[in-house]
Amino acid sequence: INYEKRVEEWEKEMEDVSLEFEDILDQILIQLDGRTFVERAIDEIIANCRQHAWLNGVPYFEVKGDTIRFQDYFCSHEYWISRDRWTFTSRMKSIVPAIYHYETNCIGDYPHLFNRLFNDFSYPELDFDNDNKLMSIKCFKKGRVDVKFKSKTYATEFADKYLGWVANGGITE
Repeated sequence: INYEKRVEEWEKEMEDVSLEFEDILDQILIQLDGRTFVERAIDEIIANCRQHAWLNGVPYFEVKGDTIRFQDYFCSHEYWISRDRWTFTSRMKSIVPAIYHYETNCIGDYPHLFNRLFNDFSYPELDFDNDNKLMSIKCFKKGRVDVKFKSKTYATEFADKYLGWVANGGITE
């Protein structure tokens, strides 16, 4: 069958399709699998974070006390138009929503401090002056990113929930 004929048949089928809003709602509810939209969003943040923090069962990170070190190719640096330019790779950008959720218990609608992590920034270390869990994020020229928390407990908690890390699972503590 030639292309024009297939398009014509498809258009005819689409004209005959009867779609009710109940059908759409049913499909949405099936995809949610009994969870709320917020629960589904959190699950997706965690899954995306884990996907980019591991490769073939090997972690791209290590937990050292109050710091999680994301090894190799999580950031890049260049000197551009007379200033330093730091950027997170897509791998690290997929972890930022998890850090934000852990820090604030919010999803999306990032404040300036977090929003700039999706673009470039001028300084390799970003301090978080607040009373929450996160202290700083530091970038290194070889692509490493250190995420420092206010305590070892917070680092371990983040690693367990968002990275799928298990204590004594071969990761340096």
